[in-house]
Amino acid sequence: MVIVQYRDVGHYIRARSRELGYKSDAAVADAIGFKRSYLSGVINGQFKPSTKRCWQIAEFFEDDPNIILGLTGRYSPPETDNPVVNALAGIASRLPRHQQRDLLRYADYLKTKTRTDVRETSPAYHAADAVLYVELPDGASIEIPLPTSLTEEEIKKRVSDALAI
Repeated sequence: MVIVQYRDVGHYIRARSRELGYKSDAAVADAIGFKRSYLSGVINGQFKPSTKRCWQIAEFFEDDPNIILGLTGRYSPPETDNPVVNALAGIASRLPRHQQRDLLRYADYLKTKTRTDVRETSPAYHAADAVLYVELPDGASIEIPLPTSLTEEEIKKRVSDALAI
């Protein structure tokens, strides 16, 4: 799994289209139901999609609408004082919906566990205030210790490094 930072909505549409096997922007426009000239204008930065169209794009790619809304400047995730929460929000916003749901389910699971229970089930926990458990597409899983003393950039790097394995 690779975490991609998109430069803008055009980069997002092109990258996600290629991931899905589309060979042309025209084919993507037809599949979404947009005029070809409109999608070309969005990709080239001439047009900024409306909130409704951001949702249509997100639905087509089966991604969180906040990704597209954020890339168009229509949404900014709330910042907190906790760098772990900020880093996880940034990472979660770039995950496909099914992985976002998995992340939420795991967070709910952690809420039900006592600190001792989590420590017993996570060997990396002893050095961290939180552990992110990620299931990879091949069925393998990894645990990423996340001390709250890390900065947002350090957390992103730690998560990216762990996912690059």
